[in-house]
Amino acid sequence: MKSLKEILEIIVTDAEDYISAQLETTPLDDFDEYVIGPSRKENNKSLCIMIDPEANVNVTEQRIAVLFYMQMFKTNYTDALLYSDIVLNYIKAFDTNTINMSYIDNISLDIMPIDNNSHTLIYISAIFYNPLDSCDD
Repeated sequence: MKSLKEILEIIVTDAEDYISAQLETTPLDDFDEYVIGPSRKENNKSLCIMIDPEANVNVTEQRIAVLFYMQMFKTNYTDALLYSDIVLNYIKAFDTNTINMSYIDNISLDIMPIDNNSHTLIYISAIFYNPLDSCDD
């Protein structure tokens, strides 16, 4: 299994390439930043990718939950929904083999509008899974 740092580095690089290209075909602006871990810039439109703090990493079973946290500063709720669709499409299209995982076991979404016209927080958790068979240690 790749290290957690390697997994996040691969995902954030791949996500930026895919999502930026998808956003070019829409009237939406690209994210101001794609980062590993939480953003340190509260006034940015950020896609933050990290290990989901609400889920346990199960190294033995090779089950890892990755959180795609979107900090949508000055983005209305309906536009935030469009961004979440693009990120969801990215997750569904992601080649799990690049991080030595077999498939995505579950995707969950939580959207929290702080104000309809100013700020929305979006949490998408994807559980990457690589089931072990009787031959694995």
